[in-house]
Amino acid sequence: MKKLLCLVLSLAMLVAMSGVAMAELTYATDGLYQYNPDYDFMATDCNSWPLVEDGEEVTLKVMCYTPDAYPTDPHSIHFWQWLEKETGVKFEIDQVLESALSERKSLMFASGDLPDILLCIGLSTADMMNYGAGEHLLLDFAPYITEELMPNLCLAFEEFPIFKANATAADGGIYSLPGNRGYFSPYGESDRIFMDLNRMEAVGVTEPPATLDDFIAMLYAMKEADPDCIPLGGANDSMNPGYYILNAMGFLGRSGNQGTLITVRNGEAVLPVGDPLFKEYLTIMNKLYTDGILSNSFFTDDGTAVNAKMSEGKLGVYPFVPFTVTPNEEDWSHWVSMTPMTSQWSDTRQWLEYNCWDNGGFAASAETEYPELICRLADFFYSDYGFMMIWDGPRYHNNTLGIVEGTRYYIDYENLRADGLPNVKGETPEVVDGTYEGDYDYKYSIQGGPFASFGLNGGHVATSRAVGAPEGIYAGRDDAMKLRGIGWTSEEDFNFYVEHYMEYLTNPPVFDIHTTEGQFRGSMYQWVTPYETSGFPAITYYTVEETEALSDYTSTIKTYAEGEIAKFISGDRPIDEYEAFVAELEGMGLRDWEQIYKDAWAAYQAAMG
Repeated sequence: MKKLLCLVLSLAMLVAMSGVAMAELTYATDGLYQYNPDYDFMATDCNSWPLVEDGEEVTLKVMCYTPDAYPTDPHSIHFWQWLEKETGVKFEIDQVLESALSERKSLMFASGDLPDILLCIGLSTADMMNYGAGEHLLLDFAPYITEELMPNLCLAFEEFPIFKANATAADGGIYSLPGNRGYFSPYGESDRIFMDLNRMEAVGVTEPPATLDDFIAMLYAMKEADPDCIPLGGANDSMNPGYYILNAMGFLGRSGNQGTLITVRNGEAVLPVGDPLFKEYLTIMNKLYTDGILSNSFFTDDGTAVNAKMSEGKLGVYPFVPFTVTPNEEDWSHWVSMTPMTSQWSDTRQWLEYNCWDNGGFAASAETEYPELICRLADFFYSDYGFMMIWDGPRYHNNTLGIVEGTRYYIDYENLRADGLPNVKGETPEVVDGTYEGDYDYKYSIQGGPFASFGLNGGHVATSRAVGAPEGIYAGRDDAMKLRGIGWTSEEDFNFYVEHYMEYLTNPPVFDIHTTEGQFRGSMYQWVTPYETSGFPAITYYTVEETEALSDYTSTIKTYAEGEIAKFISGDRPIDEYEAFVAELEGMGLRDWEQIYKDAWAAYQAAMG
């Protein structure tokens, strides 16, 4: 039901902004906002509504999916009613059960009969290349992304070049509008490795080692201090810690990389397994395994076995978040995040940042009669107001068709936060009087639940500019609306909120180390966040031929290479055969596959400008 509704509200949102840039905020004074409980979005941000003229009838066909367990009539949701009334657009919605979605998508593209809008059905980059660039079934949005039709998306592309780069296919077309996951300050969202501070301090180490040599020395010291300890936790096929060592050697990549996944080293896209430096990595890993720094069951353990060793207190380093295995505070509170390291081969401390970008959530038929109207609708998702509507529906403004009274905010001066400031609390009359059991029940009844795989989810660019805050801040939830003075019960509370919110933007975040989230995110904020940087993109586009080639790579050379890598580490194959091993891989086409990645990397950099 949530996902279904999500598309309900998502569509709705897209209509609301309809081609109108975020209005210049009337109530700005010295960069801040004055309290204004009667602010009316419909009279400002949506002043071009309705989107169709009187007497004109426009119906858009929409395909979306719904979870098998919650099939629901979308028009029973108030949000669709509000949307249709305000925009003048009718929506003919074809909901597909999640279990049938794959088959329906295949049949749809095979027939070439597409609805006007494909909403939240999970199009892949291969789909976009096949059915967009190849068969021209999907609308190319690129010609329509103009200041006139899509000013909010233009603003987002200006602020976040990666947003546009991730949406741009190999032929330069944009066949699906991009999305943001909602994290613009994603402390603790990137790959995670933690170290036991108790074991570290027992061997004279008080903070995470900054060099590979110091890290390895610490591991050996842990083993010497406690022979039963497994200093470096993980297993070959589950939570493999090897990528941490590869990272220290200059290979910037994701977790789970045994050497066969693409990385960036010295600005170039490389497969580590074919790089001469990989021999040094194999040498290090072989020694760690031989000396018992890695578990003697490293090649047979799965994730359950690794977690069991963690829960038994055997590990010195755990390649994930400790509290997920050890729920008691006394067991997770003494773990500290690793930090990116340098080595004799790399003098740069770097860590691959979390990918907060999505694509494939909003597409349109190339044969639609209403491409410009659809683009005006879609642009709403890239506004501050659109973000609020995606998550909360018609709750914070006066034009709710009488559906709800709207949530109101106040400052709770009695219950203080970890930093000593009072909390912001919201009060919803319909929840207080028992009409709805709670906030989620209330929200889902209004707009179907928070879901959007497209839109600028969390990046309040326009509000950030207006208040003089860093652009692209993750204001969090409906803070953009709060900064406009919506939903406050008193001017005093609003002014207090604005004052301290602006202070928060210029000061480091506060983490409550006595909570699981606060402890691990605060640790990563200290030791990892300063070194996070972009690398090979998570979203890439390949031609049909390249996609087939990469599929062959995964099923042949990658599988073979990982088997041989395990032999090198275990000692079943001598390290001095490494050059012969690479020659084998090259004979199988390693460099051809690597070149596909290099070309994608070059195209991505060009799209980034």
